[in-house]
Amino acid sequence: MSETVPGPDQTDEPANDTAAPDQEQPGAPACGCGHVHSEDELHLYQHAIPAGTEAIEVLTDLAARRLTNATTTGIPFGFQDLDLLTNGIQAGQLVVIGSYSGVGKSTLARDIARSCAVREGLPAVIYSYEQTERELVDCILAAEADIPLHRIRTATVAEEESQRLTAAAGSLTQAPLFIDATTAVMESVIERTEALKRRFDIKLAVIDSWGLAVSPAEAALYGPLIKNMAVELSMAVVVVAQCRRPSRPVPLPPTVHDLRDDGHLADAADLVLMLHRDDAHTPVKGPRAGITEVTVTGRAAPPATISLRNELHYGRHRDLRLSA
Repeated sequence: MSETVPGPDQTDEPANDTAAPDQEQPGAPACGCGHVHSEDELHLYQHAIPAGTEAIEVLTDLAARRLTNATTTGIPFGFQDLDLLTNGIQAGQLVVIGSYSGVGKSTLARDIARSCAVREGLPAVIYSYEQTERELVDCILAAEADIPLHRIRTATVAEEESQRLTAAAGSLTQAPLFIDATTAVMESVIERTEALKRRFDIKLAVIDSWGLAVSPAEAALYGPLIKNMAVELSMAVVVVAQCRRPSRPVPLPPTVHDLRDDGHLADAADLVLMLHRDDAHTPVKGPRAGITEVTVTGRAAPPATISLRNELHYGRHRDLRLSA
């Protein structure tokens, strides 16, 4: 039998089914650089977007805001100077409100939740470790109806105030504001927030307060986790944080270094609002009476100090210029 002699297009080497690295194969995706990428590689970098794409979105957003004269793109704090400084609270941002006891940090957190849900109609949730659901609603109704809080708590609302109270209750019934005062552990708070996001697409979560929600040993762990929750769920998170007991009878305005968790939460935050009142510890007369100073720091806004009128007997703060 005669042997078959290999032709010019045949070789004794086995066929190689693997294409060269830069040789395009049917069905294999390629990018603009000319290289072919496997499906596994695409899965690894699919979340990275070109910076130029985001830059175009910035220009488009600015043009749209100029046409509508819109100055705030995030959730409004509800106070003119604070909103002008920060542009509101953006999705993915973590805001920390800190102060000594009795200054009004929980009240400011409720103000923000009211601005989000009642004023803007955006779903929000308050996780309270300090007040019951009834106490929270009493405060919100007092602020909305312009009725002193103690009259609601003692059932001494005047007849002319009853109509305002009824109207405020009607507005609150229509507002997408949720209250959870079951003092859950932080893992459960994250799970509940995820469920509320899926069901109601909530835009804001308020946690009051950090010192009761986590132990000092847990603060370093949960600070970044709460920030990650805000980013992954594309929502804003406001956390109320307590300062250490002051060492002097009339304390100086607090800083982030005075927070009880040694600044772990502030390190993860985009904005830190530190509150101070001259009249919180000693009686004050004159123009400083009833003023809350809000010192703003963080990567999301230039440092500044803003003054608000505290009306804690109504369960709220107000713009200083509007309450004069």
